[in-house]
Amino acid sequence: MGTGPDTFAQEVLPYVGDSPDLTRRPPSLDAPHNIALAYAVGAGLPALVAWLVLVVTTWVVALNRRVEVGPARAGLVAAFGGAFAAYLAQGMLSIDAVPLAFLGWVMGAAMTAASCVPDGGEVTLWRRVPRHLTCLVSAVTVCAAAVALLPFVADVRMQRALASSADRRAHDPIEYLGALEDATVTNPTEPRLWYEAARQSQVDSDQISNRDGRLTLLHGAMGFADRSLDLEPGEVETLLVKAKVLERLALLGEPGRFDQANELYRRIEAGDPYDPQVRIDHARLLATWGRDSSRPDLYDAARAQLGVFETLPHTWSGGWFQAAKLYLDLGDRARALDAAKRAAELDPVDWRIQGLVRELSG
Repeated sequence: MGTGPDTFAQEVLPYVGDSPDLTRRPPSLDAPHNIALAYAVGAGLPALVAWLVLVVTTWVVALNRRVEVGPARAGLVAAFGGAFAAYLAQGMLSIDAVPLAFLGWVMGAAMTAASCVPDGGEVTLWRRVPRHLTCLVSAVTVCAAAVALLPFVADVRMQRALASSADRRAHDPIEYLGALEDATVTNPTEPRLWYEAARQSQVDSDQISNRDGRLTLLHGAMGFADRSLDLEPGEVETLLVKAKVLERLALLGEPGRFDQANELYRRIEAGDPYDPQVRIDHARLLATWGRDSSRPDLYDAARAQLGVFETLPHTWSGGWFQAAKLYLDLGDRARALDAAKRAAELDPVDWRIQGLVRELSG
């Protein structure tokens, strides 16, 4: 329990003391497939204890009052309780995505409400609340709900902008970037939106062949990344995107960009020396830089990064597969085979890994 297709940050690398910053990984992409574990590693043990107390209290209240509420309301308690139990059962093996979490909270609240007042009973406390206070509480609640929904609305706008802009990236990159920037207006102080715009612009720049269009998208991505970093300085995911943008600008002929990307990777590694993905990306940058500039010392630096990758505690088969391909590009066939075999041990059903092992063994 807890891991799944996303492998929960390489199965928590495994149980390391010097843990990488798992909080920077997007929850929708890599989160525990278990609600209790998600609270424990996300909000922390106090949040997990509070959640468990709430769940247990909900059940105790409902079970204790099931004989007092009358047959009609008892049916409601049973129905809501069944749905709540189904939510908890599913949540032990799945990510607590927004629709699922919303269902769980609503069922818990409905179960509690249905079990609190007997059939034909009166809520005397409600009658003692002044009417103006009720209106004030309602207004504050509506405002709080609007603020709470703002990130959700902003996410929807960003996703719609990404979907509608994909066809325009090659024809009018400036219009494409403008659509992404307009999508951040709903919540412009949310760095994640600027990060998403930067990441998608960088990815989409690889899909077009026009050099000027690529440069426009990459410079736009750089601006989005800088806006995100202004709001959340040092955010590793954004720094990684910026490093990839700089690498592509270097390959398009802009001077000094390889140096800037290399400095970014060093900065990331200083803050998080245990992330295997960073080591692989840095090694790829150094190998690319070495080919572009014909500098053997950069090949040695790339091998050094791969050497660090091999010492890190993780069970990331994809990383070993990438390391094998990088070793092969660097001309080290023996180490490429060792890395490919390690990947095959971790993921024996991946046909790409098995094919690479056969190719290197032949």
